Amino acid sequence: MKNIVLFLLSFCALAVGPRVSAGSATWSQNPTNNLWNVPENWTPAIVPNGETDVATFGVSNVPDVIVGESTDLNGVENKVDSIVFNPGANAYTLHAAAGNLPKYYFDIIEFYGAGIVNNSGQVQNIVAEAAPGPEQQQPAVIYFQNAASAGDNVVITNRGSASSIGVGAYGGATKFGFNFTDSASAGNAIIINEGGKVSGTIEGGIVDLVDYSTAEAATFINEPGEVAGAAAGSTLVRNWADTTGNIGTATFINNAATVTGAEGGWTEIDYAICAGNSFIANGATSAGPQGGQVYSYGGTGYASFTAIGGHGSGAQGGLIEIHNIADSSQTVVTAEGGTAGGLGGLITLNDSPDSLDQVQFQLLGNGTMDLSGLFPDTVTIGSLSGQGSVLLAGLILNIGSNNLSTTFSGVIQDNGGITKTGTGTLALSGANSYSKGTNVNAGTLLVANQSGSGTGTGPAKVNSGTVGGSGIISGKTTIGTGSGTGAFLAPAGASNVQATLTIQNRLTFKADATYTCTFRAKRNRARSDNVIANGVIINSGATIALSGETRGGLTLGTVMTLISNTSANPISGAFSNLPDGAIVTINTNNLQASYSGGDGNDLTLTVVP
Repeated sequence: MKNIVLFLLSFCALAVGPRVSAGSATWSQNPTNNLWNVPENWTPAIVPNGETDVATFGVSNVPDVIVGESTDLNGVENKVDSIVFNPGANAYTLHAAAGNLPKYYFDIIEFYGAGIVNNSGQVQNIVAEAAPGPEQQQPAVIYFQNAASAGDNVVITNRGSASSIGVGAYGGATKFGFNFTDSASAGNAIIINEGGKVSGTIEGGIVDLVDYSTAEAATFINEPGEVAGAAAGSTLVRNWADTTGNIGTATFINNAATVTGAEGGWTEIDYAICAGNSFIANGATSAGPQGGQVYSYGGTGYASFTAIGGHGSGAQGGLIEIHNIADSSQTVVTAEGGTAGGLGGLITLNDSPDSLDQVQFQLLGNGTMDLSGLFPDTVTIGSLSGQGSVLLAGLILNIGSNNLSTTFSGVIQDNGGITKTGTGTLALSGANSYSKGTNVNAGTLLVANQSGSGTGTGPAKVNSGTVGGSGIISGKTTIGTGSGTGAFLAPAGASNVQATLTIQNRLTFKADATYTCTFRAKRNRARSDNVIANGVIINSGATIALSGETRGGLTLGTVMTLISNTSANPISGAFSNLPDGAIVTINTNNLQASYSGGDGNDLTLTVVP
């Protein structure tokens, strides 16, 4: 888990210093100054500071308000039921002030009821200020408790620290349901977490979603550190509740650093009930700076994760680091390609995930997925598509358990292997270089590469399911196990378009294997599937399934080659339902099988009287 020092979480809202008188009130049109805690600035002349109090804002000549700003060593706790902006109200900025004297408590705004209610038609701004700097000074904190909401058309900004000294190295914070089992909500607000402004800051602005709280439809923007050595703004999602807490349909945007050595904005999901939310890690725009980051440690439901590629020569892409994730066929993890010479987005799989077997992985452009952080020897993903790179790092990658049909035209590399699972079709059209071999246990694997090997350098085994396509396989290829439920070699796949599959090594048909061969013939023209192999062994019990059509009478002597054996040795054995010399009649046309046809050791069908 990302090492996070959350100093603020070690302090609860305990007893604070003396409070001014409390009650519901409206901010004056002509206040004496801009301080919330001055009674004369309110009508009536009392300061809203109670769990049932409502602070109302309308038209005022002072729309920039400081909440807190106490000289009390214990800080100020400003409690309200809600802050209401009336129709026609100004566009306000409310600053939750940071401490300006050494103290161990911090100024806070706590919402206990409706939260922020914005009826003004204007964008309203709430700011949690960072600590000003000296030792033990505290940043401001905004709490949303019970069912309080951040509301609509509201921007909340958590300032990044401008100090690297002690406690002052922390930024402002907004917390939903902190240490409570309530259902606070981020509503439809925009929440911005700024990055630290000097080197050595411990964290930037931060949002913490815990308990039963929900992100609802808010947008969270985590900004990078502003200078080398500065921490970024961040969002923590820690909804531990099993059935109620969730992160809604919110969007979490994590922006890349613009200077080398600064931290990119980040989100960490420790647990969440997802409902279609989106996590975005943006790429850098120049070489050196860090991209945005998303760290996922768990979740249920479904979500979208996107690592954007860098823009500019050598620019780093965003990072999606997965330890656990919402396992759903609607969960899509995408690494997009870089532009203008930038690196692609990066997906890393880490630890030992509970399950990824429904998740869709997409590697676009030069996007990359790296398995080197995994502990198990084997990992299963729902599906794989795109054009990028997969780094196996010695593991076996099972693909296809969500039963979707996908095409991957990129490169799968490193020491490791691939297993095709699920009922869908996986088409591989890249020149893959992985070395531990390929197994097909279900569904269809199509190879369509024009160079190299679609199945890497190791052996290819079809234990159950189908292998086909018009590409190239370099390793020894075995169809069936000898006692399984059936395995198929079908160059045309599920189509009616004849194909030639090239196997640069020995091809073996076990007893439970079937060669599905399609053909079309008219007069003296004939086209059929063809398998080119360097040596062919057909065990007793293996069968051939001929599927196709002939139109009218065929010209005598017309030949269709079903297997081209490039080995100097003849084909060993014959299909049990097509012995050497057998005649197959199709639409009154007789075709005779020969296992020594072509150049002397091919399987052919020849039109005979």
